[in-house]
Amino acid sequence: MSKMCVLLATILVSAGVRAGNVYYVNPDPTKGSDSYDGTKAELEEGTIHGPKQTLTGAMAIEGLAEGDTVWAAEGTYDAKQDSVYRVKVPAGVTLKASGSRENTIIVGRRDDADARTNGCGGNALRCVYLGARAKLVGFTVTGGRCCNDDGGNLTDNNAGGGGTVAKYIA
Repeated sequence: MSKMCVLLATILVSAGVRAGNVYYVNPDPTKGSDSYDGTKAELEEGTIHGPKQTLTGAMAIEGLAEGDTVWAAEGTYDAKQDSVYRVKVPAGVTLKASGSRENTIIVGRRDDADARTNGCGGNALRCVYLGARAKLVGFTVTGGRCCNDDGGNLTDNNAGGGGTVAKYIA
């Protein structure tokens, strides 16, 4: 049996397959901090080994790469990553809710400064951008705005009446 394990490990290594790292994020400021390294779900006393607080911080973890998973604790994620998206998930990374999708929420933003744009003005904020092969699992995305569907990236478009829309991601 051990020869089989060695053979399998050799095949996986030679094929360039790597076991992904796991990181954590918790929006509760008493539990998560972007000064932590994201390597633990709870702060390890006397270290920086604990969850990031923002999705922005989690997606900026040094070494975050294809095959890695970021587990997001329940809560509302509304810290802005850039001027267009709440969060950009890098290629091949999985962003996964660790609790219920009803309680793990990514919130976009309308821009009602110009009534002619139906909430899609220059200060509107889309919820999520997924890089190639990236995955978003178990979240509610809501309140985001854009003026078009840009190639399959998750956005909460204006959905008819201009009201806030919630989409559950399986």
